[in-house]
Amino acid sequence: MSISELIGKFEGELKSLVAFVEDASIRWKITDEGKWLEKFGAKVKQFYERSLEGQI
Repeated sequence: MSISELIGKFEGELKSLVAFVEDASIRWKITDEGKWLEKFGAKVKQFYERSLEGQI
Protein backbone atom coordinates (compact mmCIF):
# COMPACT_ATOMS: atom_id res chain seq x y z
CA MET A 1 0.00 0.00 0.00
CA SER A 2 1.38 3.40 -0.94
CA ILE A 3 1.31 6.41 1.36
CA SER A 4 -1.25 8.05 -0.94
CA GLU A 5 -3.57 5.04 -0.55
CA LEU A 6 -3.06 5.14 3.21
CA ILE A 7 -3.89 8.86 3.37
CA GLY A 8 -7.10 8.13 1.47
CA LYS A 9 -8.24 5.81 4.27
CA PHE A 10 -7.94 8.44 7.01
CA GLU A 11 -10.31 11.28 7.78
CA GLY A 12 -10.07 14.74 9.32
CA GLU A 13 -7.11 15.73 11.47
CA LEU A 14 -5.34 12.38 11.17
CA LYS A 15 -5.50 12.60 7.38
CA SER A 16 -3.91 16.07 7.54
CA LEU A 17 -1.13 14.84 9.83
CA VAL A 18 -0.28 11.83 7.66
CA ALA A 19 -0.25 14.04 4.54
CA PHE A 20 2.06 16.45 6.37
CA VAL A 21 4.49 13.67 7.28
CA GLU A 22 4.60 12.51 3.66
CA ASP A 23 5.22 16.08 2.49
CA ALA A 24 7.96 16.58 5.07
CA SER A 25 9.71 13.41 3.98
CA ILE A 26 9.77 14.45 0.35
CA ARG A 27 10.34 18.21 0.46
CA TRP A 28 12.69 18.91 3.33
CA LYS A 29 15.60 16.84 2.03
CA ILE A 30 17.39 17.25 5.36
CA THR A 31 20.15 14.71 5.83
CA ASP A 32 20.81 15.53 9.49
CA GLU A 33 18.30 13.47 11.48
CA GLY A 34 18.43 15.87 14.44
CA LYS A 35 17.50 18.85 12.27
CA TRP A 36 14.72 16.87 10.60
CA LEU A 37 13.28 15.88 13.99
CA GLU A 38 13.52 19.48 15.23
CA LYS A 39 11.63 20.82 12.22
CA PHE A 40 9.11 17.99 12.36
CA GLY A 41 8.54 18.61 16.07
CA ALA A 42 7.85 22.29 15.42
CA LYS A 43 5.33 21.44 12.70
CA VAL A 44 3.57 18.86 14.88
CA LYS A 45 3.35 21.43 17.68
CA GLN A 46 1.73 23.92 15.28
CA PHE A 47 -0.69 21.25 14.08
CA TYR A 48 -1.59 20.32 17.67
CA GLU A 49 -2.13 23.95 18.71
CA ARG A 50 -4.37 24.58 15.69
CA SER A 51 -6.41 21.47 16.46
CA LEU A 52 -6.90 22.67 20.05
CA GLU A 53 -8.11 26.06 18.82
CA GLY A 54 -10.71 24.30 16.70
CA GLN A 55 -12.09 22.48 19.75
CA ILE A 56 -12.81 25.60 21.78
